[in-house]
Amino acid sequence: MTRRLLFRILLTALAASAVLGVTAIFADSSTTWRLLGTAMTVAFAALLMVPFAPGESAGRLDIFRRTMIAYLGVSGAIVVALIWDLPLISGVAVEWPAFIWFYLGLCALIVAIPALRHRRLDDRSLALAERIAIWGAIGSVALAFVAMAVLPGVQSGFEASLSLGFIVLGGVVMAAASATGLRAPSTDRFAPLVAATAVDRAAGWIGLAAAVGWTLLAVIARIDDHFALVAAIGAGGPYQRQTSLLWPVAIPLATIGLACGIGCVLGLSRVRSPLRFLRHAAVATTIALGVLWTYASWRATFTIDAYDPFNRLLGQLTGALLIVDISALASGLILMRLHRAPRVGSDPIESLDWTCPRCATKATIGLGEHRCTACALAVRIQLRDDRCPACGYDLHAQPAEAPQCPECGRLRQI
Repeated sequence: MTRRLLFRILLTALAASAVLGVTAIFADSSTTWRLLGTAMTVAFAALLMVPFAPGESAGRLDIFRRTMIAYLGVSGAIVVALIWDLPLISGVAVEWPAFIWFYLGLCALIVAIPALRHRRLDDRSLALAERIAIWGAIGSVALAFVAMAVLPGVQSGFEASLSLGFIVLGGVVMAAASATGLRAPSTDRFAPLVAATAVDRAAGWIGLAAAVGWTLLAVIARIDDHFALVAAIGAGGPYQRQTSLLWPVAIPLATIGLACGIGCVLGLSRVRSPLRFLRHAAVATTIALGVLWTYASWRATFTIDAYDPFNRLLGQLTGALLIVDISALASGLILMRLHRAPRVGSDPIESLDWTCPRCATKATIGLGEHRCTACALAVRIQLRDDRCPACGYDLHAQPAEAPQCPECGRLRQI
């Protein structure tokens, strides 16, 4: 699907929207209004796909662009199903699967986007984390739809399926973040990732195990809660949520997985100033929060008195620790972004931006001789690679007229 085709679809849908809009105003028919909504949905979906579609001469789409086009296409189809009130799952109102797709699906897409974008690079040092993020995000959405189709209850089944999807997605985030500590040596010669230490690898394996444990136990606990609730409603009991005994065990595992994931991700930072201790602050506050939540879970499970005054203190401590944790994590990620090594392009340089040192006239000039259009100052531009932009091989010892890199064979800029 090229941009030219999308623009044609967009123009056709806009023309149909104009005709149907005028018709709907005078005819005032529900069918006409639905046709108008369908045409507008197609136009909006095509417009959103344009930035990700290839041009006429572009090659095969990468996985990031294909995923974005697929998500937008399915989203458009779901909106059309909502307009025409078409069932997406047998026996389930169309609004609930649509809510899962746009709510959980968008969150899953956000989780997968960093991995999808990194797969554009040749560096495969984070391949394990990328696979976990991509396939885990897909699995979380698929599990939610399967659970909605098989779990008993209507409203409660929808809530349980949505929460199951987010439980799995949370485990995916912890596992993918922890897997960054198991990164392979980087093959990028100009902007390599920070090498993994023994502590990173230990945290990576512990975080992966904790993420898997959290996912399994939390899924079982949530299903247990759902069936207990359905049984209570069927017996005529009060509409109250049951608490599985597995939650006090699952929450500590989530704490370990989240702390290890945060530590491994912030371990990618190049910052060597005292601000690197933001990593330790984020991990420490995450562990403290996990201890509080574990204690609260035990009290909620085994304590009858739900109105204990200590609950207020737990809430205050949780709020304070959340502020510190989020601030430390956000600051660490911002510093990582600020200290990110610049990428070096491997394509030959044909032109460059130039400012005349005599009259400050700006121009884009090619290689060879150039004359300033304002003051006629002449300049001669010649570039030469003394380090191969493809493999990083040092070319200083090579003759100036050597045509290619002896390591990888790439043509040299001379």
